[in-house]
Amino acid sequence: MTGFERLKSMVKDQEDVALKETVDYLLTKSYLEKKFLNEEKDLEGMCRFIRNKVSNHYKNGWTYVPNNVVFSWAIMYFSLPNSILKINNNKISKKSEKNNISVDKNNVDTINIVNQNLKIENDNLKEKNKRLEKENSKLKEYIDKTFEYVSLLFDFSKERLKRLVNSFINELKNR
Repeated sequence: MTGFERLKSMVKDQEDVALKETVDYLLTKSYLEKKFLNEEKDLEGMCRFIRNKVSNHYKNGWTYVPNNVVFSWAIMYFSLPNSILKINNNKISKKSEKNNISVDKNNVDTINIVNQNLKIENDNLKEKNKRLEKENSKLKEYIDKTFEYVSLLFDFSKERLKRLVNSFINELKNR
């Protein structure tokens, strides 16, 4: 059984959409496949680990954690040994054991790989964002030109035409 097959079998009967989305994300990370074979790691432990992390972000009974942060915690859970994550017997230890943390070369390599992949993903998202901003700017120019030409055709001022279109759109939204 491969690491991906093991992970898929663990999520097979789950109905939790957020958990499935997290697992789907993990399945896109080929560098983690061997980590999914670690018998001390499972989805229940990952969920406890993430819930513990989320609990540190509560403020006035509310919390918001973006998906990319949850995904990073999931990667961290499968990438690092329980001793570094302060997980004992599949439970998260409340006590800090700073003196007992041992980091070997494989763990550092895994952290570096995760870090590099997150940087690459971040760079790709930045490029995509720039492309979308350019596209958005072009669309705004096209819309502006369209308003200009239509206002000339119907002898309306451009501003009056914009108000008519906005009113029409708002009316459609309210239905």
